[in-house]
Amino acid sequence: MNSLLEYLKGRTCRGFKPFPHYSPDGDHVSYFLEDERCHAQRIDEHVTIYRADSDNRIVGFKLKGVRRIIDQQ
Repeated sequence: MNSLLEYLKGRTCRGFKPFPHYSPDGDHVSYFLEDERCHAQRIDEHVTIYRADSDNRIVGFKLKGVRRIIDQQ
């Protein structure tokens, strides 16, 4: 694969489905509620929210340190 553009040629978008994604390498959960252009707003060292560029509503979040949270249970 030479580039992302070449990879995408001939492929169609499957659409947006909101679902959480866990990254074991980054140890974080990301969840986007809407397929919307957005920007990040860091709340603290564990939580980042994503706000829509159009009207600033919350359209997603990232939660870091998931393993630590689970281990505390």
